[in-house]
Amino acid sequence: MEAAVEELFSTKYMYSGQACIAPERIYVQKEVYETFINEFADKTKSLVIGDPKNPETDVCPLASRRAVENIKRQLVDAKKKGARIICGGKIDGNLVYPTIVADANHSMIGMREEVFGPVSYVCKFDSAEKAVALAKDSKYGLRAIIYGKKEARWIANALKGADYLEDVEDYTFGKFGTLSINEPRAVTWRDALVTKPIGGYGYSGWVWDFKDGKFILRQGPKLFSLETSVAMS
Repeated sequence: MEAAVEELFSTKYMYSGQACIAPERIYVQKEVYETFINEFADKTKSLVIGDPKNPETDVCPLASRRAVENIKRQLVDAKKKGARIICGGKIDGNLVYPTIVADANHSMIGMREEVFGPVSYVCKFDSAEKAVALAKDSKYGLRAIIYGKKEARWIANALKGADYLEDVEDYTFGKFGTLSINEPRAVTWRDALVTKPIGGYGYSGWVWDFKDGKFILRQGPKLFSLETSVAMS
């Protein structure tokens, strides 16, 4: 649990949550749900919030006013649908205070749309099968990270897409292009974009190609250095 909380803390608040690989939806086994949330909240409360020019600052105002308005709408919706705000919830101009939304479910806008800010939605599950079903129920599929023991690999295999770009009939949902098990982003993302393929499914990554006189759609991880050079040649 300590490693999972640490990884979530570092990746969620990097760039104040304004990163495509910042965790969006967090699923926690019900037996450790409250403990996990409390530990995550304790670390979140230690963040320094303020001026981006201050080297001590961890979280600063968001760059996009539209993102702020979306977050406001998402939080109002979540509270109406029974969510608990464990910490944060305050918005001052473009400054969104680090927020943890507990008891989230898939009826909430914040669980179905991108957040792109320092707000986490946490949902509990009671079985590995349920965790997989929840994770698959998304229009995005860039990255999933699993922390756990005996069932972690089974979950990862159930969510995994192709090793490299695959031809698909249409946008494919319920798969993830980039997966890791019990490893931090600093390890799994090393050399990404250049020598390690990354990418996603659904609305998290696609390539249109031309083959046999017609356009085809491809999804999954890709080497940006290779695909970009091919596209520009």
